Amino acid sequence: MHRITTDGRRALDDWLFESSVRTAGFRNDFILRVMVAATRSPDDVRAVCRIQQDARIAELHTLQELRETHRDDPIAALTLEAAILHTNAGLQLIDISDQRADELDISALTASLTGGETTADQLYKPGRDRRRAVG
Repeated sequence: MHRITTDGRRALDDWLFESSVRTAGFRNDFILRVMVAATRSPDDVRAVCRIQQDARIAELHTLQELRETHRDDPIAALTLEAAILHTNAGLQLIDISDQRADELDISALTASLTGGETTADQLYKPGRDRRRAVG
């Protein structure tokens, strides 16, 4: 059996009652995909949005079903509600990105800076293994 020490309890209390605010950086894989797609074309941005939207909608349906299954468990229900809210926020970001696809288009700028090849084209050429595309 494990027990928490007095120092451990103090550290837990300190952590528990301090604010939980992001202190460094922000990483969002969807935004990274949009950034790469924007180096290619607005159509690629829209395609990324469609793919991600389909995945998030499927995820949302699963979360809603789980919420119903676990409605009698307040901790599970709260966790699922947080996941649903997060997924809905992601869907909103996807909608905004799709609407702004033309504004996000930097393919011409990227092509002029790279001698005609977009960054994505430089990283991935047909027949080249995507996992080893960088380097």
